Amino acid sequence: MQPPHFLLFFFLPFLLPGIWAGPKELQVFQLLQTCLFTNYSSTEVFAVALLGDVAIYVIDPADWSIHYHWPWAHQAASEGDMAKMKSHLKLSIRNMIQYVHEMAHKMQVDYPLVIQIHGGCELHPNGTSRGFIDVGEGGRDLIAFNMEKKQWEPQQQSLLADWVNESLNSKKAITGLLEHILSISCPSHVLSLCSYGKATLERQVPPVATVFARMPSPAQLLLVCRVTGFYPRPISVAWLRDGQEVPPGPELNTSAILPNADLTYQLRSVLAVAPQDGHSYACRVRHRSLGSRSLLIPWENRSSAPTITISIIVLFLAAAAYAVAIWWWKHSTSPPAAGATLRHGLDVKKDAVTAHTAPSSSCCTCSCTLSTSTMQPPRLFHCLLLLVPGTWADLEGSCKLHIFHTFDFRNTTFVDVSIWAALEDIIFVTREKGTLNTLYLYPWVYPALPAPEWENLNNLFHIYLHNLALSLSEDARQLQTPYPFVFQCVTGCNLYRNGSYSSFYHLAYNAHNFISFNMDKARWERQQESELAVQVEKQFSIFVGFAETLQHLLNVTCIDHMRKFIEHGKATLERQVPPVATVFARTPSPAQLLLVCRVTGFYPRPINVAWLRDGQEVPPGPELNTSAILPNADLTYQLRSVLAVAPQDGHSYACRVRHRSLGSRSLLIPWDRSKAALGVGITIAVLLAVAATFAGAIWLYRRRVPDDDGCH
Repeated sequence: MQPPHFLLFFFLPFLLPGIWAGPKELQVFQLLQTCLFTNYSSTEVFAVALLGDVAIYVIDPADWSIHYHWPWAHQAASEGDMAKMKSHLKLSIRNMIQYVHEMAHKMQVDYPLVIQIHGGCELHPNGTSRGFIDVGEGGRDLIAFNMEKKQWEPQQQSLLADWVNESLNSKKAITGLLEHILSISCPSHVLSLCSYGKATLERQVPPVATVFARMPSPAQLLLVCRVTGFYPRPISVAWLRDGQEVPPGPELNTSAILPNADLTYQLRSVLAVAPQDGHSYACRVRHRSLGSRSLLIPWENRSSAPTITISIIVLFLAAAAYAVAIWWWKHSTSPPAAGATLRHGLDVKKDAVTAHTAPSSSCCTCSCTLSTSTMQPPRLFHCLLLLVPGTWADLEGSCKLHIFHTFDFRNTTFVDVSIWAALEDIIFVTREKGTLNTLYLYPWVYPALPAPEWENLNNLFHIYLHNLALSLSEDARQLQTPYPFVFQCVTGCNLYRNGSYSSFYHLAYNAHNFISFNMDKARWERQQESELAVQVEKQFSIFVGFAETLQHLLNVTCIDHMRKFIEHGKATLERQVPPVATVFARTPSPAQLLLVCRVTGFYPRPINVAWLRDGQEVPPGPELNTSAILPNADLTYQLRSVLAVAPQDGHSYACRVRHRSLGSRSLLIPWDRSKAALGVGITIAVLLAVAATFAGAIWLYRRRVPDDDGCH
């Protein structure tokens, strides 16, 4: 007997008895399934069922059991049907895995292999229905089932699509059963779900609408109608001009309906008008939750006149202020007097230093815009990356591929996502805010991987970011976590010279360790005792497929991709800049001398700086203080090592610097004891001179102050 085909296991839940009244509106049931075939012996299966935009149940990747998101979804089937469905489901998944391996063997398809299936049915209010099922491979459409012709049809011109199409069409009995499931069983199951889940599926949340204006230029006014917080998704938003609906045209731009973090929706409608066209405008919103009513938010056109006037006044004031500043500068910049030459020179030097260090300051404060024209790493990310304690602790002979992403939850409807990837300390990939489009920051990055691989990674990461943000937002909502809050994640892998590797995944909440994934024990472990940490750990632990996929991505994909990036980016990664070292002294008191060794301008980051006393290295102790390695604005590094000594201890001192750019050589910068004695003498002389000057000033002041009776 021919075993059940692998596609049929999706639709076994639909074989449920019951006659229900037809739905009031279009209902779409979808089953989304992904199979990751890592190799011949490893397969992961993920599946989720949706009715509209409501998740109904999922298939557990660990044991292929069904987990229901709602109690009523479980009630939609009897116990006997559930038992039969579970037994057939596992058998069908096994047959599916066997079939795909057979296909891969005959067609010589390379592993890893990804199969995606999208199936379900549409049920219309008039009782008619339409079934569908599509199969994809590697992110591309492979074959689809034509319900009218009752046969499979290839969706791409390839030997693989032709072979699968011919193989499935040869199984006439299975094709007939599939048609029955899509046209009869699936609509029946939809009616069952609609009946039991009526309260959830018919949930209604009214929209909140606001109207405001933007003025890109004095000749144009943009009226913005922002509608948010509504459910279900269908909505009608229109602009009215003098009570008449504005027809579609170039001046009207309405966004797509986008999801909020609280499972509601939002959109914007923008109308471009002339500031003084004499018309009245209003935004009209119609939604199921409003019944027969409509929201009508007017915009008074006359309010734009003061805005234009204010804008013009501000521009004139800015121009006038600029002109006055130029005039003052030209008339006040005269040749300095002889006594002022030194002061002016110091000011100029100070300005030069400030101008040189400005990029470093700005990168840590306000420079968060990605420059796609220069294709250089965003400096904000670079500074943040290098200032995280312990992130770049030197692992001798190791290579590191780390991914950083931050979720800034401002409120229930907005989350700001930032993400970048670093190879060693070089940020080479990031994602544009808003669109999350991938930006390749060096010319060698994109050629390092095949284009389909980049496409798969981008799709996978987009889904991951969306689901992670949704999960964290839902957990925070359930525990009534106050906004705003921030989640930070760092994950990646380290590759060592001996061929071994390590990987990790750490999640932080408001800059505190929150939860981590233990790669050795393959489990999630919370790093703090809080209700939110317990909830997130519980949710993450339920999704066994997430943990297994994470292990594969970090232990296999990450290492493989790191090797390819290292090969293609060799010139960038092996860049070497030698250090510049100087030694000088500070005298906080006559009894103590601080020797300072400043080393700067070196790359890569690992460096060794030590103090030598009479040729012997000074061991760590309270008298030795070496700073952390900090970044410069030109993507090099710096540090300082300070040694506290007695001014007249009779020893000789030198600072030794070892760096990869120096090869087997070392920098040795000695400290001259005579300079220290001279420095101490100068310090004492300066202190005595200041004291004498102060005493003389007091004496002169007292001589010039008249007595109480007016006599000198």
